[in-house]
Amino acid sequence: MGWNPRVSPRRANSRNRFSQIRFRFFPGTGFIDEVGVGEGQGYTINVPLPAGTGDETYMSAFRELVPPLIRNYKPEIILNQFGVDGHYDDPLVGLSLTTNTYKQVASILHGLSHETCGGRYLVLGGEDTTWTTSLDVGLRCS
Repeated sequence: MGWNPRVSPRRANSRNRFSQIRFRFFPGTGFIDEVGVGEGQGYTINVPLPAGTGDETYMSAFRELVPPLIRNYKPEIILNQFGVDGHYDDPLVGLSLTTNTYKQVASILHGLSHETCGGRYLVLGGEDTTWTTSLDVGLRCS
């Protein structure tokens, strides 16, 4: 992945959004050149992924892009919407992630929160309560 996104200087009331999604899953969205609009321009990062993307490819993209973006942005808090649409057993998106990926993402973001924003890290769940409950238990036990 040779792509090196330019992140705009920090502005008041801004937020940085990173999204790894199956390419063209939601019609007309998720293109790599969609980087935000107006005062939010430069704060949206889309990483289009092909259907069937698994743990190794997903985590490779995540590790290469997210830590440098967060370190550069210096957030006041990291908010993580942890939906499970990308799980291999969820029919919606068509990615092939296991709970191991979700645990790795949470672990990396937790470490980055201590490095960049005093440990302020909020994980929010969603979707299927069966998966989010088991993920929540796995994260608390790690």
